[in-house]
Amino acid sequence: MDYLYLFLPALATYLTFYLQWGYPASYGLGKIALALLPVFIFWFSRRAQPNIIKPCLKHYGAQWSFHWLGLVSGLVIGGTILLAYYGGLKEQLPSIALRKKLHEMGLTSMLTFWSMAIFLSAVNSLQEEWYWRGFITDRLRTLGLRRWPAILLSGTCFGLHHIFPMLLYFPAGYAWLFVGGTVLGGIWWSWLREHNHSLLTTCISHACVDLAIMWIGWDILNQ
Repeated sequence: MDYLYLFLPALATYLTFYLQWGYPASYGLGKIALALLPVFIFWFSRRAQPNIIKPCLKHYGAQWSFHWLGLVSGLVIGGTILLAYYGGLKEQLPSIALRKKLHEMGLTSMLTFWSMAIFLSAVNSLQEEWYWRGFITDRLRTLGLRRWPAILLSGTCFGLHHIFPMLLYFPAGYAWLFVGGTVLGGIWWSWLREHNHSLLTTCISHACVDLAIMWIGWDILNQ
């Protein structure tokens, strides 16, 4: 059963993005469900005891401790993405289709775009780090996996669950290229978490990367 949790986000993105079931409402509902699942599992394992929120947060690594590697790695990864974009990818991406999608979503002004971009970067990084580096890390430890197999398995599944939205907006070659980069990011954030750094550290790194991607979206919108 524990290994099934590795594939639930992929199922959610497949239904939401690839099959378009109830999109965009299903996107938010899927995020909420995956955020609540670790809480339910923790509550159930404690025999449904009340007042489990603080112990649950601590158990999964959601603490107010921060390591400088989070911010530095986020800036380095985000900077590398922007360097690749301005270094050649910009001319090769399907900018017309992406710009059309942004217009359909009503994200055409600086205010609307960046309000949504900052909100999504914060919420997405929090939810994904909570699920992958908090909950999944705990599940793999429960299974008795050694550190590096757990890091590689978690990071790989994290990256692969992005393939369905990638295929929706990019040609297959670029979609798999970007997923490969996401796998590397997942492995790095799993490494940070396995070395006892809090989810705040991985969240900040992840949010920096998401904001770099949002900047690319803003640049495409204004071409």
